[in-house]
Amino acid sequence: MKKVKIFHTGGGEIGKVHRIDVSSFDSRIKDCDFIIASDVQNPLVGEMGASRVFGPQKGADNNMVEMLDQNMTHWADEIEKVTGIHLHNRSGGQERLEASVEHSKPFFQQP
Repeated sequence: MKKVKIFHTGGGEIGKVHRIDVSSFDSRIKDCDFIIASDVQNPLVGEMGASRVFGPQKGADNNMVEMLDQNMTHWADEIEKVTGIHLHNRSGGQERLEASVEHSKPFFQQP
């Protein structure tokens, strides 16, 4: 029997994800179109990524920003393994919507 651990949401937790189980993901979402209005041009991760640019605005110090960026990179890696979607350098709201859709449905598991 699989051991399942549900994690809390947030950038501090996503680094704990071992794999994403999409077996209970509603496949109808693949047939949906999403329209996003966003003025954000930053990629998800990296020097100009969301954690480095917006983290300090939300009170994150340098250590927290580094941890958040590492966790976001790990999260994007795990999503890419399952979906083939490379979120790392996408700009605007697109990567956040895709990350949120993936984040809200499957169960998160660790060894």
